[in-house]
Amino acid sequence: MRRREFIKVIAGSVVAAESLGAFAQTSPKQLRIGVVAGISRGLWDPIELGLRELGYVDGQNFTAEFINLEGQIGRYPEAMKELVRRKADILVAAGPEIALKSALGATDTLPIVMIALDYDPLALGYVTSLAKPANNVTGLFLQQIEQVAKRVELMKEAFPQLQAATVFWDRISADQWQAARSAGET
Repeated sequence: MRRREFIKVIAGSVVAAESLGAFAQTSPKQLRIGVVAGISRGLWDPIELGLRELGYVDGQNFTAEFINLEGQIGRYPEAMKELVRRKADILVAAGPEIALKSALGATDTLPIVMIALDYDPLALGYVTSLAKPANNVTGLFLQQIEQVAKRVELMKEAFPQLQAATVFWDRISADQWQAARSAGET
């Protein structure tokens, strides 16, 4: 998928989440999108561009409430609760599993747009189907876990004499580590 298409998918997910919730499309109220991320605000810009292409302009018909955790993963639960207190209409749970888990812990009524990067929301039971996620969750799942197994296979094909490999991981990428380990064993 090309970068522009990806941005449109994410922006479309945010717009689709609007229709999931109680936010009326005819309401003069400005849409408030709550985002908690461990990334800089600048990385939100492409998503904002995609929203603009769909007719949403920050400051005119929507506002992005952005909380940057600057790598402090333990702050996700409180940050999501803060967005609910700020009266966000939609929560964006981008990145690691803790983002979605925290959003679900903060609300069971607001629409949540997940951008699952380092975990499988289907395997972990957050959604029952990728086509029709369920409840108040929608979004996308970037299947990096499957890519890890493919990378291990490619390494073995490229270096058939390879007997061992070292993998660096952290608790955010634990699912990817398990996938690499399983692929390595087979």
